[in-house]
Amino acid sequence: MKGLLTLCFSIFLLVASCQKKPVPKEAGSPRAELSRVSSKQLSSPLLAEYGQFLTSLDSAKVENVSKAAAKYVALFEGQPQSFADSGYVLFDRFFLRVDNTINEVHANDTTDYDPLVTKTKEPIPKQLLEYNRIAKANGFELAMTEGMTYLNQDRDFIAKNFYPSISPTLKEYLVQLNKENKEGFSEDGGLTTTPTQLADRVVWWENFTQEHPDFIFIKEARMISEDYLTYFLIGMDNTPVLIFGGNKLDPEFDRAYRHLLKKAPNSKASKAVQPYFKALQKSDTVSANALLKQYQQAGIIYNPYKRCFIFSKNKDAGNKRFRHLFYKTT
Repeated sequence: MKGLLTLCFSIFLLVASCQKKPVPKEAGSPRAELSRVSSKQLSSPLLAEYGQFLTSLDSAKVENVSKAAAKYVALFEGQPQSFADSGYVLFDRFFLRVDNTINEVHANDTTDYDPLVTKTKEPIPKQLLEYNRIAKANGFELAMTEGMTYLNQDRDFIAKNFYPSISPTLKEYLVQLNKENKEGFSEDGGLTTTPTQLADRVVWWENFTQEHPDFIFIKEARMISEDYLTYFLIGMDNTPVLIFGGNKLDPEFDRAYRHLLKKAPNSKASKAVQPYFKALQKSDTVSANALLKQYQQAGIIYNPYKRCFIFSKNKDAGNKRFRHLFYKTT
């Protein structure tokens, strides 16, 4: 992997290669566990009824997502927001099960879905249009990455069906996820956002996790925050921190580091970026690598060896964590 900070950066970038295929995926992250729902709420007839209803639905049928959303509205509309949030946790798990199942089926389907996501002068077959319509009506949309189609979550579906009932904090979180899903993050081993936009995400997620330590999805939020800071420091294979073929800092990352230091000078991210930035300005890759190792050991950025091990042993967990990070929506 040319142009990176010698062996250390190459090791970090193994993470990206661990999960490039767009089969069952997400940004995302391991989801909230039942332990985050209080014992009082667990005994709630509403949550018990909703959980049983979701269990009865076949995750291989995308149409069941709309049924799950309609049942949520019927049960939780007008209820205390804490219960509505817990109900959303249950839906979220079901949504991910459907996501994984239908993407596995889609990946093994020999139908050519490219006309739905690429420009074509030929009429699109009716069966493809119907496939797309049903997916869209149930919270998914066709997308493509590296020449392969997959079903990406359309989080406007979440906005329509769940925002009216949930707490302001959960809504803020979901709005940000939706925004980032639409903006994208990476494609073909490189960033599709600018390093400066990535800096803004680093600051946003750090602020959010600090302001809401008891948030129902706090583990996921912290993992997203860690993921963004990791790539902000190391770059990606096709968007390296250093100019290809040398030890000189890329101008875009130079601007991004300055932007973050000015925007959030007292943030934890700033404390990590400042000495690292100084080392790279001097082309001191030895010190830069030492800082990356230090940050990894301190849990400021993730452990790439451990991450690749997780991907190889638990593909679904890795894919769930990285959906919105690694798959650009179109």
